[in-house]
Amino acid sequence: MTSTLTMVTTNADKLAEAARFLGPLGIRVEGVKLDLVEPMEQEMSTIVRSKASQAGAALGRPLLVDEAGLFLDAYPGFPGPFTKFIMRSLGFGGLARLTADGAATGEMRALVALWEPGGTLEIFDGRCRGRLLREPLGPERAATPLSRIFVPDGFDQPLGLLDDEALFRTSHRARALAKLRDRLPLSNPTK
Repeated sequence: MTSTLTMVTTNADKLAEAARFLGPLGIRVEGVKLDLVEPMEQEMSTIVRSKASQAGAALGRPLLVDEAGLFLDAYPGFPGPFTKFIMRSLGFGGLARLTADGAATGEMRALVALWEPGGTLEIFDGRCRGRLLREPLGPERAATPLSRIFVPDGFDQPLGLLDDEALFRTSHRARALAKLRDRLPLSNPTK
C-alpha cells in the first residue's frame, strides 16, 4: 500500500530528494506551495516550528517542512538560516571573498519536520561536513546554489554532482530524512 506525505516547499530540488529517498518505502511525496511567513530567526528550529505550525493549520494533514543552511567554521552560526539571503546578495563571488582567508570549511545542516494532526511535531536533524570550492561546478540551478560548491568530506565533487547512492549516504537532508524514515512506520501518513 502506498502512502502519501505532503511536503510544503517551493524548492523542486528539495521535493525531488525527499521523493527519491522515501519512494522506495512506498511513500509518495507530493509538493504543496503555501505562502508561509518565515520568521527571521538565527535558530533553524524556531523557523521550522513556525513553518510546520502554519502549514499544519492550513492543510490539516501529515506534512513535512524543511529548513537548511550552511554553517561556516570561521563564523559560528553564520550564515545559517540566512544562507539563501547571503547567496542572493553576495553570490558565489561574495561567498568566495568571505572565505578567502582559508575559512572555507563548515557544515550543511538540515532540519526536516514532520507535523501531524493534533499538533504533533517531530524535528529530524541532518549534518554534512565539508568545504567550499572557489568556483561552482555543475549545472546552474537557482534552487540549490550551494550544491554546486559544497564538497562533502571524503568526496572530490560537490553535492550536486553526486549520484543518488552517494547523496543518500552523505547529504545533510538525506541524513535528516533517514531519521524521519526510521520514525515513519510508527506514524500514520494519509493513505
